[in-house]
Parts: sequence; C-alpha cells; structure tokens
Amino acid sequence: MVKVTKKMQESFKQKVLNPEITFFNDTLHEWSFKPTGKDAYQIPLLKNQNFPALEVYIYTLSDEVNVVINYLPEKDGIWPLPRKSSALSGLKDVAKYIDLASDYNDVEEVEGKFKKLSEEQ
Repeated sequence: MVKVTKKMQESFKQKVLNPEITFFNDTLHEWSFKPTGKDAYQIPLLKNQNFPALEVYIYTLSDEVNVVINYLPEKDGIWPLPRKSSALSGLKDVAKYIDLASDYNDVEEVEGKFKKLSEEQ
C-alpha cells in the first residue's frame, strides 16, 4: 500500500477540500446568511428572533471536511446535531432543519423538536 505523503495530503486539501469549503460558505451566502465569526454562521429559525438558531461551520480534517451543526436554544446552551463529512450533505441538513423549524410558530415547539433530534444522535 502506498503511503500518503504530506505533500500529497496538502495537494488534496488545496484541490479538493478547500473548494468544498468555499462551496459550502458561498452557498450559505447565496441563502443570505452572513458569518458571525471566522466562517461560523448563526441562522435564526424563527422570524424576527435571534434565537433559537443553528450554528453552522465547516473545517478540514486530513482527508475530508467536517460540517458541524449545533442548535442554539433561546436560553444558554448548545445542542449538537449530527455532523456531516461533506459540504453537500451538511447543506442538505441545514436546509432540512430550516424547513423543519418553519413548521412551528413558537420557541417551545421548535426547542422540543430540536431537543429530541439532539438526543437521538
């Protein structure tokens, strides 16, 4: 078996993983979301309210990306949701969670659903 050299890993990161991160961040920008920190996005789930929200960010591992999606409840805390290893699957989950939250009108309903999702993972 051929060992992957550091140079090959760096080339893979530049040619494959960095464009995947760019795709992820550009798509969130196209969806009208702005980063709240260094490439982290806070996405409100109810109209005219900052919380509850999703916190979303992506970073590289040695041979794949890691998409982190956390639920931020109205009160303090972070509820982790399942992580994804590709930008596309992460974006699909973000869209699914935004759509899911749109079915509810108040904080308690949204938090009940996302608490359940967080506990399942």
